[in-house]
Amino acid sequence: MPCVYVFGMYIPMNAIDIIPKENEERWAWIKYQLQRRKSSFSALAAEAGVGRNAPKVAKVKPYPKMEFIIASKLGLVPEDIWPERYPDGRKNKYTQSNTTPGDEVDTGKVTAAG
Repeated sequence: MPCVYVFGMYIPMNAIDIIPKENEERWAWIKYQLQRRKSSFSALAAEAGVGRNAPKVAKVKPYPKMEFIIASKLGLVPEDIWPERYPDGRKNKYTQSNTTPGDEVDTGKVTAAG
């Protein structure tokens, strides 16, 4: 099966086609995918510096930061996992900026010292 290299992982090109559309099935699929990568929702929360229950919020309502973190761990973008949250080509704000939540962005500006 053809694969594409994304975020340091090889993902089957049709992976997006197998993401369940129903919320409970999708959540079980995400959990399984995390387990395959030796991770979990609580581990993602710890890595991101958010509360342990933060990933569960993304299950039931839009939470752009956590959606980005989950999707990135799976080598996807939030728009692939939750297309109903991003109609008409809208993008997750973290996907748009190409930065990981919490990353500092180097603007290239030099400031004078003292």
